[in-house]
Order: sequence, then C-alpha cells, then structure tokens
Amino acid sequence: MYQLLSMYLAYSLYEYVLARIILGRDEIDKSNGMLDLRRSVIFLFVIVIFNLGFMSANLFLSYTGLALVDLCTRVISRRTLVSSMKFERWLIRQGILIFGVYISWWLNWPIEYNTWFLGLEKLAVPSSEYLMMVKESFPRAAIILLGYIFVIDGGTSIVKGILSKFPTLVQRALASLSTKKIEVQGMKRRRLFYRNSTINPKDEENSGEWIGILERIITLTFVLTQSYTAIAFALTAKSIARFKELDDKDFAEYYLLGTSASVATALLIGVLVRIVAGL
Repeated sequence: MYQLLSMYLAYSLYEYVLARIILGRDEIDKSNGMLDLRRSVIFLFVIVIFNLGFMSANLFLSYTGLALVDLCTRVISRRTLVSSMKFERWLIRQGILIFGVYISWWLNWPIEYNTWFLGLEKLAVPSSEYLMMVKESFPRAAIILLGYIFVIDGGTSIVKGILSKFPTLVQRALASLSTKKIEVQGMKRRRLFYRNSTINPKDEENSGEWIGILERIITLTFVLTQSYTAIAFALTAKSIARFKELDDKDFAEYYLLGTSASVATALLIGVLVRIVAGL
C-alpha cells in the first residue's frame, strides 16, 4: 500500500506539477515527436528518483514500459484524433497511466524496501514509536496530498477542456476585454464610443488560470475541513472583483462556465479524498 501510494505521488507530481515547471508554460500544450519523447524520458526519470527506496531491476523495467505507454498514447492520440477531442485524449491518457501505475505495482508485488533505505529511515527517525506513527499516518496524508496535487494542473486541464468545447464563446469573451466601452449620455440620444485598451487577452487568460488554481486549493481545503459555507463567501468575493466585467454577456458566460467547472472539480476531488482517506 505504501509503495503504491508513493508511485501515485511520483506520477502526480510529474504530471500535474513538475511537467509544467520543467517543460515550460509554452511547451506544455504542444505536441510533436521529439517533445513527446522528451516528456516520456523525464516522466521515467522522475518516477524512478521518487521511488529509489524500493527500486529493483524488475520495477525499473515496469517503469520503462510505463514510459513507453505514455509515449505511445501521445503519438497515437496526436495522429488519429481530431483537435476538437483534445480534452477526451487527455482523459483517456490519464486513465491509461493511472491503471498502468497500478499494474506496475501489482506485477512486482510484494515490493520490499532496499536495505540502504531502511538504514537511512532509522537514522532519520531513531524512535521506533515515532516511526510507527509516521507510517500509520502516511496513507491518509498521501491521499490528501494527491488531491491537492491534482487540483493544480489537473484541475486546470479539466477547466480548459470544458471551455474548449465553446471556442466561439471564449474568443468573444477575451476579445471583449481588449475594448473599453465608454458611454456618453447626450441630450437626445446615447452614443457608444470604443477605444483600444491596454488589456492583453493572453495575460487575462493566464491570470484567470492562476486565480482558478488558488480557487480550487481554497475550495478543496474548505471541503476537507467541512467549511462549506466559506466556499460561498469565497465565490462571492471573486464575483465582486469581477463585478464590472460581468456586465458583458459574453464574459459573464465565460466566467460562470470556467468558475463552475473549477469549483465542481475541487468539490468532487474533496468528496473523493474524504471518502478514500476516511475523514
């Protein structure tokens, strides 16, 4: 159980955190042969390093096969599926890799810790009672950590995937931010003037992404602590900050769709974590 959770932590850290840091923000959504190979090699390196404590030759071969599966799923999906199914490709790939991690663990069960790791463990935690307490709390802590890791980039991918189903709405909403509407009330009629704004739609999209990450982390925390009323206050505060922009119908729909997807993801992950961790 400990090894399986450790393997999932390694996979999640790469997939939902380190990949964006290592590969860079601009390359994370790109897809080509060399970049796919690079991603799979980094994936293999990360999962091996994070599980050195119980690494063996057979387990390394299983991880290598998992990296090849990751490479194949990227190549096959890129060549066979249309661009409009990008979100579906992402979901299928996550399912395959999550199942692949479990198969790697199952094929190598029972997995024993290496002697050097056990010695290092005793050196770091000399008290056997404290070590036992850490081991007992590890599964629950690992499950909670997995939830937080997923809502960072996994939640972002889900929100982007849902928004990608409404490309026209997203284009109209972001385009509306590049224009300021100035109303001048005349004596007989109302005139509407437009002038270019300094707002960059790309910057707005990036800031919205980070706001969404913080929103999901806060929401997940409230769910885990059963502070459901606080979620409503957080959403109200966010809406107040966007109050003026919500006058624009396109942006209002874009905002509500993205916020609903983000909060729903955090709520579902929070409920799932509570059930699995037994909170």
